[in-house]
Amino acid sequence: MSMEILNSIQDFLFNPNIKEKSMVKNQYVFLAIISSYVLFTKWLGPRFMKNRKPFQLKELMIGYNFILSTVNCYIAINYTRVIKSYWKDRCGFKGSPAYDRYMKEEALLFWVMYLVKYVELLDTVIFVFRKKYQQISFLHVFHHAVVVSVFFTALHHDYHIGFEFFLIGCINGFIHVIMYLYYALAALGPHMQKYLWWKKYLTVMQIIQFIILITYMGTDILTGCDYKLH
Repeated sequence: MSMEILNSIQDFLFNPNIKEKSMVKNQYVFLAIISSYVLFTKWLGPRFMKNRKPFQLKELMIGYNFILSTVNCYIAINYTRVIKSYWKDRCGFKGSPAYDRYMKEEALLFWVMYLVKYVELLDTVIFVFRKKYQQISFLHVFHHAVVVSVFFTALHHDYHIGFEFFLIGCINGFIHVIMYLYYALAALGPHMQKYLWWKKYLTVMQIIQFIILITYMGTDILTGCDYKLH
């Protein structure tokens, strides 16, 4: 039995054939997770916490945020490598042999990024248990649900992604490294606040991220780069 469990875990984490995994192949798994997330964070969770004191969860928050910062660092570094490796194939990437090579060689990286987006749903769950309801806005919940949905749709329906996805993965990964590092350090206590003066730059970095992405995609459209077939 223990060997079967280990094999199942190994298959779940390291099997490069991600399209056969239940979280990709079975849309009901995806729908159940997203539905549960929205239902819990907007109704069941606040109802459960109504007459309870907020949980502190300090150790959990520190560990959780440090782990996510580290994993996003792994993702960002690897997508930097991917950008360098496939830069010459960026024009017409969707229709070139490079795409199939990417999906074969980098499937596990894509799978890790997909799983991380599910793990990041816990951000909101932690807010619920800490009764930080002002941070559980419609936009916050919508953002998390949509990001997971985009990944699922791309994998489940075998949509070919454009090169701009690498830029998103790379830049967004580095921003999440800094963001989760900030949350981890802030959770250590009020004495850390004097070292977290750089918090205000997080919003600036997110704006720069969108500017870079829009500029790249706009250039693709104007030059026809991403639509050229090799």
